[in-house]
Amino acid sequence: LNDELTKKNPKRLKQLKQYYDKLIPILYRNDFLGISTLVRKGIVLWYLLKKKPIMRITTHADQRVVLHKSCGLAAQTFMLSMTAEGYDTCPMEGFDEVLVKKILNLPSSGVEINMVISCGVGKPEGFYNHRLRLPNDEIIFEV
Repeated sequence: LNDELTKKNPKRLKQLKQYYDKLIPILYRNDFLGISTLVRKGIVLWYLLKKKPIMRITTHADQRVVLHKSCGLAAQTFMLSMTAEGYDTCPMEGFDEVLVKKILNLPSSGVEINMVISCGVGKPEGFYNHRLRLPNDEIIFEV
């Protein structure tokens, strides 16, 4: 963190350091016996009793959902950046995850691939056929 934040509010800096050094590892740690899950549930309950807002990520499944959402948002930012630089992208699902892990030299278990994104210079006419785009007023509505 920058020096300006440290000088202006050292108490806030201490809170941030505790959050990232202590709480985040507890929230995302998993163990064989499920003790970390019980600790997370206790922390969430303690915050709820104090009527303070907290992320209710307690189970491994909750963590996976948050992880995949975060990866999707990062992928969106990447694809928008590529478009700004004049390239086209295409996010893909339905790929052979085992083969992709093998190609990338990733472990076969404990690792998930969110998506594969192809990047390059696209053709104006599209790859297979002419591109079909519906007019925005047919698919975007104000509520």
